[in-house]
Amino acid sequence: HGVVVTAAGGCTGTTFAVVTVLPRPVVPVISASGSTTFCEGGSVMLNAGSGYSSYLWSNGSTTQSISVAQSGNYTVTVMNASGCSATSTQSVTVWPRPMPVISPSSSTTLCAGGSVTLDAGSGYSSYLWSNGSTMQSITVANSGTYSVVVTTGHGCSGESLSVPVIVLPAVVISAGADSGICAGNSVELFATGGVTYTWQPSTGLDNPFIANPIASPTQTTTYIVTGTGPGGCSSSDTVIVEVKPLTAFVSIFLQGAYFGGYTMTTGLRDQNLIPLQQPYNNAPFNYNGTEQLDTVPADIVDWVLVEFRSATNASIVVARRAALLRKHGAIVDVDGFSDVSIPSLSAGSYYIVVRHRTHLAVM
Repeated sequence: HGVVVTAAGGCTGTTFAVVTVLPRPVVPVISASGSTTFCEGGSVMLNAGSGYSSYLWSNGSTTQSISVAQSGNYTVTVMNASGCSATSTQSVTVWPRPMPVISPSSSTTLCAGGSVTLDAGSGYSSYLWSNGSTMQSITVANSGTYSVVVTTGHGCSGESLSVPVIVLPAVVISAGADSGICAGNSVELFATGGVTYTWQPSTGLDNPFIANPIASPTQTTTYIVTGTGPGGCSSSDTVIVEVKPLTAFVSIFLQGAYFGGYTMTTGLRDQNLIPLQQPYNNAPFNYNGTEQLDTVPADIVDWVLVEFRSATNASIVVARRAALLRKHGAIVDVDGFSDVSIPSLSAGSYYIVVRHRTHLAVM
C-alpha cells in the first residue's frame, strides 16, 4: 500500500507500507469421546483437534483435550503460529444420580409372625430390591439386610443405604394344665415362657399381673394369659378352671313308702302320680326352683326338698334344691343317678334337712 503527500507549496512525496493479513485458524470442531449427556459419576473427553499452537479452555485448561464431569458450556480458544485465534463451544449435561431413602412402615425389629413394609419412594422409573422385587415397596417378615437400586427416567441409577430387619424369636407362653376345684376353693395358676404376664378376666384372681396368681372363681372360668418376652414380643394361652358344685350323698327312707328290706315302693311312679315339675313351690315350702323332668326315671319314689342349713345356726337355710328319692333310699339329682349338687354352695360343714310333702322333715 502507498500514500502520496502534497505540501503547501505544491510539492509532493510518496511513501509505501507493506500490510500483511495473517490467516485465522480453522474454527476448531470439538469432538467428544462419548455422549455429552450422562449420569453423575461419569465423564467425557472433549478434544479441540490438533494443529494449533495453543489452547485455552473456559475451565482454564491449556491442553488439546479435557475431561469433563460436570454440566456446563465448555469453550476452547485455539491459536495458530501466527497468533490468530478462533473459538468453539460444546454443551455438556450431567444428570444427578438418585439417592433413594427407604422408609419403613413401623419398627424394623419384629416379633415372629409380624412384618414391616419398606418403601423406596415414588418418582422413579424402575426399582430393584436386594430380594429381587421390582416394586416400589416390599413387605418383609424375615431377618436380613434390605437395599434397593432405583433408576430415573434419564437412566441414572442409585442405591439406598441398607436397612436391617431383625425378627425376634417367637415367645411360647404356657398357661399350664386345666384344673378343677370345688366351689369355694382356690387353685394356683402358673404361666411360663414370658417375663411379664397379664391374666384375663381378672375376676377371682388375687393378682392378674404375675405368673402364678391364686384363682378363686365362683363358676367355671377360662383364663387367658398374655406373656411378653425379653424382646417385647408376646403370645397367649388359655387354661380352664372348672368349679365343681358341692355334692351331697344323702340317704333316707319314707315311713309311708317303706315295706322292709331297705326298699320303698314306687307306686306313685307306677301310677303316673309323680309330677314332672318339682312340687314344692307352694306353702309351706315356698321353693321357687325350676327343676323338672322330661320323664320320671326308673326306681323313683317321689320328689323331696333338700335344704342346706348353717352349721352354726340350723334355722338359717343357706341353699335348697329339689331332688328325687330312689327306692333304695338314695337322694339323687334330676338325672336319676347323680348326687345332689348345689352350684352356689361353697365347701364346708352344713346341716342337711330333707323335707317331703306328706312326711315330717328329718335333719
